[in-house]
Amino acid sequence: MVPAFAGAAPTEPIYPPALLAQIQPLDRFEAEQERLRQAMSNQPAAYVDRVMKEGSEGSEAGPAGLPEAPAMGLRSWLLEGRLGWNGQRQSGQDARRDAEGGVRLEHRFETLNHGEWVLQADTRRQDDSGVGSPSSFFLPTEEKRGNRLTLRNQGFPVTPFVFADSAVGDISSEVTDGLSRGLRLSLGSSTVRGASVRLFAREFDVRIGLGQRGQLAGGPYPGFERAQGDLAWAGYTHRWGPLNYAAVQASHATQVPWSGTSGDPSLSVARTASWAATVGHGYSLNSDGDRRVRLTLLKSETVPTSGGERSPSQGLYLEGGLRTGRLRQEAGLYSTQPRLRFGDQWVADGARGVFWRMDQNDNRLNWGVGLDHERQPASGTTGSAFTRSGINTNWQYRIDRNSSWGGYVQHSRQRSATLAGAARGQRSSYGSVSYQERWRDWGDSRLRLTVRRNQALVSNAVSATGEELEWEQDWLRQQPGGMQADVLRTTLGWARDRRAGDAQTYPTAGLTWQTWLSPDWNLSTSLRYTSRTGNLATSRGLSGALQTEKRLAPGWTIGASVLLNQAVVTVDPGALLPGSATVSRSNDRSALLFVRYELQQGQAYGFGLRGEQGAGTGRISGVVFFDANRDGIQQADEAGVPGVEVFLNQRSRVITDERGRYSFTLVPTGTQRLSLRPESVPLPWGEGPQSQASVDVPLRGEATAPLAVVKSTE
Repeated sequence: MVPAFAGAAPTEPIYPPALLAQIQPLDRFEAEQERLRQAMSNQPAAYVDRVMKEGSEGSEAGPAGLPEAPAMGLRSWLLEGRLGWNGQRQSGQDARRDAEGGVRLEHRFETLNHGEWVLQADTRRQDDSGVGSPSSFFLPTEEKRGNRLTLRNQGFPVTPFVFADSAVGDISSEVTDGLSRGLRLSLGSSTVRGASVRLFAREFDVRIGLGQRGQLAGGPYPGFERAQGDLAWAGYTHRWGPLNYAAVQASHATQVPWSGTSGDPSLSVARTASWAATVGHGYSLNSDGDRRVRLTLLKSETVPTSGGERSPSQGLYLEGGLRTGRLRQEAGLYSTQPRLRFGDQWVADGARGVFWRMDQNDNRLNWGVGLDHERQPASGTTGSAFTRSGINTNWQYRIDRNSSWGGYVQHSRQRSATLAGAARGQRSSYGSVSYQERWRDWGDSRLRLTVRRNQALVSNAVSATGEELEWEQDWLRQQPGGMQADVLRTTLGWARDRRAGDAQTYPTAGLTWQTWLSPDWNLSTSLRYTSRTGNLATSRGLSGALQTEKRLAPGWTIGASVLLNQAVVTVDPGALLPGSATVSRSNDRSALLFVRYELQQGQAYGFGLRGEQGAGTGRISGVVFFDANRDGIQQADEAGVPGVEVFLNQRSRVITDERGRYSFTLVPTGTQRLSLRPESVPLPWGEGPQSQASVDVPLRGEATAPLAVVKSTE
């Protein structure tokens, strides 16, 4: 694998998802049982008394004079400092400039009988004076500060069959297993400063927590910023046998933003009491004959703090799925009342709908089709009634081992019941067809045609209408001396933009390049050029990133990056309706420097298989991105997803940054499993076929794993 920039995967993944084996994930209990078994098997043999012969030396060497193996239980330290400068230009004028810096400290300590301890402390400082010079960072005026501190204990063995996770500090609210996110229902995830405990076994899952409401903001390491009110939750799941379960969870939030109940758009605050209950059968649809069904009831009651009418609400969600051979089908329906909330987040506002999805995967042909229909009544919060319908289909056909073709087509229609004329109905279409060929002495060559009709690519510009034809070519070569392989991808295209009335045509181009200047020094570039007046891309002009990383003395690494005009993704977990993840164009330019020190002692108990090179550690980095056309490959207009929690072996966790990047440092070598926490993925997006992966971590190397999320509504 080709390593990426420190903690950052390139904007476009270099390798297709086919090289990342998709797996059937272990649940958390199975993961802890596996770790405990391996930890016990790695314990040293029982003591055997030996009598030393005269003349022998009392060394601590092992058998055959080999050095004694490191003590079991990995202990690792990470200290990283970052300093950056941000500049934003609008209409040729300097609108804002600032400098920011931060320090991250992380310590991990594995134990056999007390689980794994993880301490993470971040601090940041931002100068927002508008001066913009590097020296202004050290000025005491007009500055913003933020901190984040979290202490976790994971996998504490209460008994041989019961484990516990606990956390204190800046954490996220969680949902018990039985109420985890479905295709349409998400109880959300909020940031709090408080404490949480989870007890889990094969038969049950208990989660309790409380804390002050807030959000993570700023950079380069987001700090906790306090919001009004508090949030508390308690959930329980009970399982009967391997397939049947029931769950209930209650939540209470205070001082949450609230809109008046008589159509008054002015915001006030309120307290919300809510609960959810579910019964279900089955979990995943991995094998022939697998089936699942789940019925969930939600209720909430919101009371304005300043006095006023109570707002009770409820909702019902029914969803199910069936696997027959290689054919997988999922469907469901739901009905909600206005102002339905759970905790401090909106769930729905009276929406009613039905959906169906069918997919089939085999060695040569993968295809899928989905239908969706929703009706939204007028209420005091939405203001207007409308219906929305959508259909989408995707396919991928492998002609032979070197060539394939595929595509994705979606069409949606929204019709308002209260508006008139042209504003009454709105249609949107998107289509992408591609052909791929692998040449014998070169890399993959792809020809892609994309058609857009009234598609809302970004929130701060008109909808996109037009066509774009692109040719992508991967150029591969192996450096001498057994060094890492260089990767070069070029993109040449032609676009016709027809949104403005008079069609305009312009060329497009892109470059993705990763190279190793030495075994310890890599350079990566991901750039895209498109017309400054076109609307067919999420960026205009020259956009992308240039980044480099160099290892110095053992444990020390330095790096730098420059970002240009990249799209900005904003996630609003409290948004009223699906669509809370919005993409906007920006004219931002920023630069970042970092220095990192890593130290490791002891030997990891391990989780998966040990690598062929023996026990040791490496790194995993990647990006979580919006896979708009369901092909598993990140295109230039598919942005990264910020704020998503990525799990390693259902245990260790990190949160993606503002560009959707994540990294795990000091990971044991061998096969490791990656997955997402569904509640952290913003609506209307959800997990897809490439949302989980298995990677082989090389000794003292880095594995790259892009993870994709797909739209759950159209």
